[in-house]
Amino acid sequence: MKTWSEYLEKFGLSADEVRPGCEPLIAEQDQPVGSAILIHGLSDSPHYMKAIGEHLHKRHGLNVYLPLLHAHGLAEPEGMEAVSLESWKENVVWCIDQAALATPAAISIGGLSTGGVLSFWASMNDARINQHLLLFSAALDLLIAGSSLFGAVAERLVRNRLLNDLLDWRNRDKPLIGQHPFRYDYVDYDGARELCRLLLETDLLINGLQEDLRLAPSLFVAHSYADATADIEGVLRLLNAVGERHPQSRFLIEHELAVGHAELVLADPVTVGGQIIETSNSEFAKMVERMDKFVSENSAI
Repeated sequence: MKTWSEYLEKFGLSADEVRPGCEPLIAEQDQPVGSAILIHGLSDSPHYMKAIGEHLHKRHGLNVYLPLLHAHGLAEPEGMEAVSLESWKENVVWCIDQAALATPAAISIGGLSTGGVLSFWASMNDARINQHLLLFSAALDLLIAGSSLFGAVAERLVRNRLLNDLLDWRNRDKPLIGQHPFRYDYVDYDGARELCRLLLETDLLINGLQEDLRLAPSLFVAHSYADATADIEGVLRLLNAVGERHPQSRFLIEHELAVGHAELVLADPVTVGGQIIETSNSEFAKMVERMDKFVSENSAI
């Protein structure tokens, strides 16, 4: 995959403003049979979707687009204070525009964590998503201190300034950039606030599925029971709401295999100076094999 220079230009970013290894990425075919947009998670970068994107490009003949969400992957993130849900949505819609120019008959979307939530939002709101919805550790429900963050709790997180201060004080003076080359060192409150705003929307959308609102034609979900960030109950609720109206497949990793939240999409560990700082998914090959079968059996063209 190569750096997506058109994306940087569209959203007013120079190459120097983006941390090396965190760039938006693109892989195109001479004669693509479809397109896939893959969106990274909160505080990380397109690197996390790269292995899956390369696989879809080589195995299924797709154009693959990996956007860099607003306020992510920056050399000087400035505490993500400028981050906004509206900008994330603008990033995603522009990617759909590009995919629609290339392969209007076959557009899929998916992502990791927050990227999965944005993908679900897009599939419910944009009829151009006419192939697959691919969710990896989708943060449709969050775990905070071991408890589920849902509905009214998310709304209090957004609205209550005192709670905001309590959540934010420990990291207020800590730089976002640390040892990890492909993500910030922690999830900043500003980004978490925007994710909670998105969750309030998607919660209503999941409930609306019972009234047969639109969704991408087919749904693939990969998740680990050991995920300590995104509660698996969120994706199970989505699968139950979809029911038999759309083809669906799930790849759920047992708790004892200890596959973490972002590790789910990593084919190889992240290393710095020869030291592993983030492990990979021991079940990655099996997960991709299940995804391959699902994509092949449910592709319209």
